[in-house]
Amino acid sequence: MPGTGPAPASLTMPTPTPRFLREIGYLLPEGPDFQVETANVDPEIASIPGAQLVVPVMNARYALNAANARWGSLYDALYGTDAMGDAPQAGGYDDARGARVIAWARTFLDQVAPLAGASHAAVTRYWIASGTLRAQTAHGEVGLTDASRLVGYRGAADAPSAVLLKHNHLHVEISIDRNHSIGKTDAAGVADVLLEAAITTIMDCEDSVAAVDAEDKALAYRNWLGLMNGSLVETVAKGGGSFQRRLAADREYLAAERRCAHPQGPLPDAGAQCRPPDDQPGHPRSQWQGSLRRPARCHVHRADCHARPAPAIRHTQFGAWFGLHRQAEDARA
Repeated sequence: MPGTGPAPASLTMPTPTPRFLREIGYLLPEGPDFQVETANVDPEIASIPGAQLVVPVMNARYALNAANARWGSLYDALYGTDAMGDAPQAGGYDDARGARVIAWARTFLDQVAPLAGASHAAVTRYWIASGTLRAQTAHGEVGLTDASRLVGYRGAADAPSAVLLKHNHLHVEISIDRNHSIGKTDAAGVADVLLEAAITTIMDCEDSVAAVDAEDKALAYRNWLGLMNGSLVETVAKGGGSFQRRLAADREYLAAERRCAHPQGPLPDAGAQCRPPDDQPGHPRSQWQGSLRRPARCHVHRADCHARPAPAIRHTQFGAWFGLHRQAEDARA
């Protein structure tokens, strides 16, 4: 009967020896040196230097703020923090502090995208000509010291609403709006300078939150899906009212250099004509007018051979690192 016999002797497991581990195939002989490479890794992860955020995906507001933090206002960051050496005083808008912000931002532009023989502080107008950035000053017309810093623009080439620059694989946008409260007082109409900020975001399901039961997991994956398809919206209460936080719209630009998608190469000027794409064997229209996938996940479109703006092709390049091409909304919620 159970329990009436002698107690079994305690079992001991033999200590695995290297010889035994090799016999069973657990240990293998050391092989020659080798290298491991990866493929199809987004540049945001592989090569672009930048900040990475970590937020709990179950909190929709935090997740949306993190995704939208891919782009941020340099003016707001300087004005609202102690980045210039002192914090802002309570009260209304401080004109003197605002002037310091603008001067700081112009010095920053001189460092990341310097002009040949002039400062961005002296510019009264920006425009695009022959695929290059041109700037007007009191002493004449100048361009970038390194023309390759210009990536694209938005609006008309002779009066762009935005100029997109690149430095160390990170993008900087000069936003131009002479009707804006800041732009209308600026000699060049610059309303803001936008920077790529949080390049990637980890949406955390373990460390920051405890997603352990079915309800928690369903919420986490529901928010994740909403970030993937752009449908996630969160109502935020503030100051006795409320507003909706959602993913900001994609940023789209025209490439600075107009180039045909066939061997005839770049256009010499805006009036040049190329043969229609249907006349180019092996170069279907889908290759003629398309978009360039830039590292910033801001969509840069080439103009076609008649120098008309390329169609505003809508891309949703979301993947596991979904907050990669969304501009910053006002995050002061």
